[in-house]
Amino acid sequence: MSRTPLAVVAFIFAATTAVAETVAFEVPYEGRTIKIEGEFKKPPGSNGPFPVVIGLHACDGRTNYSTNFWLATLASQGYATYLPDSFGPRGYVDVCALTSLVTTAERAQDALVAAATLAARPDIRADKIAILGVSHGASGALRISRDDPSLALLRQKLADAGGKIVAVVSVYGSCVPDVKRPVVTPLLILVGSNDDWTLPKPCQEFANEGANPKLVQLHVYPGAMHSFDNASIFTPRLVYGHRVAFDAEATDDARSRVIQFLRPLMQ
Repeated sequence: MSRTPLAVVAFIFAATTAVAETVAFEVPYEGRTIKIEGEFKKPPGSNGPFPVVIGLHACDGRTNYSTNFWLATLASQGYATYLPDSFGPRGYVDVCALTSLVTTAERAQDALVAAATLAARPDIRADKIAILGVSHGASGALRISRDDPSLALLRQKLADAGGKIVAVVSVYGSCVPDVKRPVVTPLLILVGSNDDWTLPKPCQEFANEGANPKLVQLHVYPGAMHSFDNASIFTPRLVYGHRVAFDAEATDDARSRVIQFLRPLMQ
């Protein structure tokens, strides 16, 4: 590794003058309506409007280190950020032991309703919304990137609010090749070659199927494992039977790729 974890840790937890605001929206769940709350932040010193990145957290919830690292990274680039809690209102704190407790469809629903909610704000550029998901959240982000008929009504509600998702980023999310649901939104996929929780091969197949190569960028990091961007993992370890480890070199490259990928799409 060419860089030390300390540099990344310092970056993540650098002081910021951005003020957090709680933004809520409602979604149907098991025959009732639940309210999902999230932390919204916008860059200091201006009223905007700002392009916004919606983060979809990993299986351990909204305190997930990597998710917050990415939102801090993008806040430093002048984006507003929003991190909804998809688990608490559904009665969960952590679903890592059984990820199906909160489904990919529910994560995608949360992101699209959140996008419509933010699109109605005067301090947000409704036509410049990006979704960034990590691990469990990235699977929902990948679903949003596709022409999925099950999301058509939610997409229409977003369009009715003047909103548009212009970019999706998946950080080691599960890929399910399906030529019948092509990618329709520019998509960046980042995964480690030694990831045994989210296997890279399906992502390679996904990126190469049908017309997807026109919109999909995929980078596989040699030797990197799951959670390669989590600088709190000082030594490799097993989590629910899967190997996880921080990789400073992969993280540094991934950070550059995400910034460069979003810049032209969010301007």
